[in-house]
Amino acid sequence: MRHSQEFSRRSARAIPLLALVFGVLPLVTVVSVGWQQVSWSVGPGYEVLLDPGMIVPPLTVLAVVGYAWAQRHRPGRWAGPSVFVGLFAGGMWGPHVDVLPLEYATYQTPIAVVGGAIIANRLAAWARRILVKPLTPELADSPLELPVVARGCERATFYLGTEVLSVRVLRVRSDGQRHHDDRIPLAEITSARRVDLLGGEPLVAPRPENALIPAATAGPAVTVTAGSREWIIPLDGGDVDAAVAILRRRVTRETTTVR
Repeated sequence: MRHSQEFSRRSARAIPLLALVFGVLPLVTVVSVGWQQVSWSVGPGYEVLLDPGMIVPPLTVLAVVGYAWAQRHRPGRWAGPSVFVGLFAGGMWGPHVDVLPLEYATYQTPIAVVGGAIIANRLAAWARRILVKPLTPELADSPLELPVVARGCERATFYLGTEVLSVRVLRVRSDGQRHHDDRIPLAEITSARRVDLLGGEPLVAPRPENALIPAATAGPAVTVTAGSREWIIPLDGGDVDAAVAILRRRVTRETTTVR
């Protein structure tokens, strides 16, 4: 698939932020703290006495960075890995870098851990906003899975993928589960259009068993039909038109590919 100029322009602005969070920060942390650990482990005759446990943190953060790379086209999934990288960096730097006065030294590591998580998460969120805001039809020709939050219901997020339309609704399961997930392959979608809601319509119909699906608020929305299923995605006016255009273009491309 040939990427649009809009996607290329946004990527050029977002990539440095992602490289900082998932590349520079963990690499500098592992190298600098690891070097310090090695310098502390030099025994008589300059024999390096290494603790086998030292290999665990680098391998762990490498796995998380690898996961983030695998999710690079899914901006809605970056929050967890970015928080972990920040926690890791803060946890590694906190005990080894003296910044606060001695009387406040006990607070240094907790501050570093919390601060690292917040900074890394905010940088990843900044990159995500650059890529997906504002929602425009040109993003249909990109590899991005575009997250859109339902207007009036922040618990419901729809993901406009290149092959699948999916939804996650938090805290809606009456059977004790914390969220409800569902998906529709784009090749099965027969209609995506703009409607004006009166309010009260369920976001997902028919309602799944044990799922307390919230209702839509009055205003513009996208309705997606696939067989007997109908999903409603309430959005602001401009985002509705863009979402309809993106879905129609991707559905057409996916249907043509499947056939």
